[in-house]
Amino acid sequence: YVIFCSNHDEGTLFVQKKNTMFPNSWAQTETMLRLNAKEAFLPRLKQLYGNLPNEREAMCAIARDRAFWADHIRCADAQSTHGNVWVYRYDFSAGLLKLLKFGAMHGSEIPFALGNMTGGISILHKLTGRKKLKNMTAQLNTAWVNFAKYGDPNGSGIEWEPYDAHTRATQIFSLNPITEYNPNAEALALWNE
Repeated sequence: YVIFCSNHDEGTLFVQKKNTMFPNSWAQTETMLRLNAKEAFLPRLKQLYGNLPNEREAMCAIARDRAFWADHIRCADAQSTHGNVWVYRYDFSAGLLKLLKFGAMHGSEIPFALGNMTGGISILHKLTGRKKLKNMTAQLNTAWVNFAKYGDPNGSGIEWEPYDAHTRATQIFSLNPITEYNPNAEALALWNE
């Protein structure tokens, strides 16, 4: 039994103007590809990510998909042949994280999943109403607790379809949770090459 998770804006924490872990411009991306003998990927990257509102968003999406999304889906695909797997993507962006354009960044779901938002509000979530914070805490904490207790995140209002490599059912945790099937498929196909 395993849960695989990622966040919608996973790359925002790692793409910075200075001391960046990932390329922060198309020029840096081109250099990285050239140094790795992968220049042929540049037109496809630009086709897939070049339509985002700005270069930073494109670089953050590339970092998210390459460093997190593609590998986590490959792992989920492999594990699903051996046992029960659930996959989720955390999309809720709150407070200062939203204002500072970090969004649903890497690790931002952890306070909700651990249920430690009700005793005090983290500074990063101060601009978000308590009702929204409680909604997200109830969703994620309930799923994690159910999974820890029973090996299944479902129950107490959580309806989460198990994952398999064919449908790639992914629970999208947001104020209005939904299930998406094979989200981000085009990026996955590119990064699987």
